[in-house]
Amino acid sequence: MVMTLAKITAGTGYTYLTRHTARGDADQGNDQDAAAYYTAQGSPPGRWTGRGAPLLGLAGREVTEDQMRALFGVGAPPDMDAMTGAYLDAHWRPWMTGDRLQRLAEEARRQRAAVAGFDLVFSPVKSAALLWALDERPWVRNAIRDAHEDARNAALDLLEDHAALTRTGTDGVAQIATKGLIAAEFEH
Repeated sequence: MVMTLAKITAGTGYTYLTRHTARGDADQGNDQDAAAYYTAQGSPPGRWTGRGAPLLGLAGREVTEDQMRALFGVGAPPDMDAMTGAYLDAHWRPWMTGDRLQRLAEEARRQRAAVAGFDLVFSPVKSAALLWALDERPWVRNAIRDAHEDARNAALDLLEDHAALTRTGTDGVAQIATKGLIAAEFEH
């Protein structure tokens, strides 16, 4: 398996996922939800995963473009509508009135170094992909898929164990561990 990594910047950095990855570089206009691309092409819908997903009640749920916009665009919880009123009142509702959300998004776009997340792509090596594509025996295809998924899951576990950190304090000088990652998983 090969893993590639790309930085998703705060603000509108996530939109390349909806413009290029989710829409296959096709000009389909702005009215199509990125998550709809996958079901329209016969691929399964994206799912929320990672150790952080259950903490927000997202584990296994389908990913929507609105959720990606909230999480990667302005750093808000991806499913604010389902969150409790007490949590929202304490953490997010003060930012959701008037033009504050717009100003927050604009500020996120101005901060060139701000990182909202990372796009990880897990690809099987060419020989495994060709074997999966050309060998019609179901047990061979299932074995290749299982091996790929096991490798992807092991890589994500490694990242959550050793790289899921955030910064705090003045100028973000202190690194602290997190309770896990929140990942939008799509199968191409």
